[in-house]
Amino acid sequence: FIQDVMTSDGGSAPDLVVFNSLFANTVGISAGLRAAGYQGELLNYITYSPGLLEGSPDIAAALDGSYVSTQFLPLEFGGDAIEQMRADVAAVDKDAPLTLGTIQSYWMADVFVQMLEAVGRDLTPERFDEVINGGFTYEPTAKQPGIGPISFPKGHGEPSPCSALVRIQGTSYQPVTPMTCSENVPLSSVQ
Repeated sequence: FIQDVMTSDGGSAPDLVVFNSLFANTVGISAGLRAAGYQGELLNYITYSPGLLEGSPDIAAALDGSYVSTQFLPLEFGGDAIEQMRADVAAVDKDAPLTLGTIQSYWMADVFVQMLEAVGRDLTPERFDEVINGGFTYEPTAKQPGIGPISFPKGHGEPSPCSALVRIQGTSYQPVTPMTCSENVPLSSVQ
C-alpha cells in the first residue's frame, strides 16, 4: 500500500492522502507513509478520541501532523456547548472522563430529548414514528453547537452536514477550523 501511494501521482507522492478506513489501517498506513518519507498532508475522519494520544504514544507518533475531521465539536474548541456538556457529565459523576463514547452519547441524548419534546405526551411507537419521520429536525440550542441540525427521515442514512477540523500535534488535538455546516453532497451512481 505504501509504495502504491508513494507513486500514485504519476510516479510521485500525492499532496494529500485521505483516510476513511478502519482505525488500525489509518494508523498503520500513516506511520508507513511517514517512514517512507511522505511529506504531504494526511486527513482522516476517525482518529479523534479524547485521551487516546496521551495514553498511546505509538499511535500519537504515527498520527503526528495529521488532520482529523469530526462531525461534532471537539472538546478543544470549548464554548457554550462544551461547557454545558462538561457540567452535565460532572453532575452525574464529577470524575467521569469525557471519552469519545461519552461525547457521542451526550449529543445523541440531546437529539432524543428534542424528539420526545416534539412528540409530546401522547408517546406511542406509532406517534413517535409519525412525528419524527414526518419531517422532524433537530436544532442545536447552543450558540456554538456541539452537533449540527439533523433532519428526519433523511437523518437515518445521511450524515449531519457539519464538521470541525483538528490537527494532531504530539499528544494533543489542536483546533484548526470550528464546526461549520453546509449541505451534504448528493451521491451519484457511477456507471
